[in-house]
Parts: sequence; structure tokens; C-alpha cells
Amino acid sequence: MVPSSQVAPGEVVEPKSLSIEKRIKRSAETFLSTWPENTVVATTTLQPGEPILTTDIAEAEYVLRAKSTIIVGQVVTEDMVERILEPVGKFGPAPLRQTSEVIGLEATRTIRAGNRLGVNDLIAADLIRKNEVVRLVITRGALKITVETVALEDAKIGEQVLLRNSDSGREIRGIVTGRHEARGL
Repeated sequence: MVPSSQVAPGEVVEPKSLSIEKRIKRSAETFLSTWPENTVVATTTLQPGEPILTTDIAEAEYVLRAKSTIIVGQVVTEDMVERILEPVGKFGPAPLRQTSEVIGLEATRTIRAGNRLGVNDLIAADLIRKNEVVRLVITRGALKITVETVALEDAKIGEQVLLRNSDSGREIRGIVTGRHEARGL
């Protein structure tokens, strides 16, 4: 297989930009004879008209990388990460692939800009912490009431949290819906 134009390292190699050319194998080189099914990137510069060796390409997948440094304990937002295409062989243990998997999670270590994100780098964040003010929204049919409360315990997204109404002193349970936010049961 021969590329019709130059392809730089890290760029996706499109099968439609290739032509088939028969050549005799040299002793130390193995020319690519069948195209992989997955997305492929160049590992070296591919020159037009030069046959592709098996070592010139690698299968690749999208993984998440930190756009900026994420400090330990910081909650990840969408603008902190980006999806990049990387050769599969470069992956560390269990890379994360979708932005939606990491939004709202908390960093377990400091992750420098440009580093890949793995499953061990993030945990579910406490979006409500004890003694913080929490906005509780209670909805009954068309009626919607918003109450300022104080958290009596830490809680993560989707968990129940015990809250105290600042005005009445009454304790109320809610479900965490976001940072400093909960909905009534």
C-alpha cells in the first residue's frame, strides 16, 4: 500500500488516500499487505509513492487529555479536558475516552496539562460538603419552592443528603443535583 500524499506522524491515514502497489519484500522490511479495520495514524512521515511498512502505522483510539493543569481535589469541568487520537500502544492503564465520563469528578492527584486521564485519576466529587449552604428545590406539581439550607453531611451527585432549613431549623432530606444544589424527595 502506497500513500498518494505525505502524511505526518500522528495524522490519521485514510484508506481512500492509498493505492495498492506490488513490490518484492526486502529481507529486513515487512510491507503492509492488509489494512487494519480501526482508525490508523502514522508513526513516521509517510512519503507519497513509498510503500507503507507495518511499523509506519499504528491503530489509534480517542482518549482524554488535560488541557490545563488539574489540581488534586479540583472538580473537572468540560473546558479542562480534550479528546485526542493516540496510538493504542501508548495507552497507560484504563484511559478515559468520553468527556461525559469525567465532568463533575474530582482529581485524586495533580494532572499536568497534556497528560492522559485514567480511571484512577478521578473519583466522584462531594458536590455538597458539611456546613455549606445548599439551595434546595422542592417541586409539587406546578408549585416550585426554593429554600436555603445548610448541609449536615457530605454527599455526591445522586446521593441523599441531610439538610437543615436555616429559618425553621427543621431537617430535610434531598437528592444532590449539582454543586450546592439538591432537590426535595
